[in-house]
Amino acid sequence: MTDYELPAAQDDPPYMGPIRSDDFFTIASAFWLGFFLDQMTFGFLLGLALVWPSRKFRSAYPDGVVGHYLWSVGLFPNRARGIVHPFIRRIHAA
Repeated sequence: MTDYELPAAQDDPPYMGPIRSDDFFTIASAFWLGFFLDQMTFGFLLGLALVWPSRKFRSAYPDGVVGHYLWSVGLFPNRARGIVHPFIRRIHAA
């Protein structure tokens, strides 16, 4: 019998068998890219190869760090007044 790890917090992604759902999404996305390029085996292997770096990145940085970086350099499309700059802590009333 195989023991599976349960999520430690409510916002942890659910498991789909032995892998997490976000790892499954990485593999499935690369597989579909390989399907459209008529290279399904290469796409599947690329998805498996991308799981390790994505796990290392998720464990090293907090959630939303890429979105915050893209927003701070002006590449994130949402420039609404309701979004607070992630690195400036002082908030002024409008």
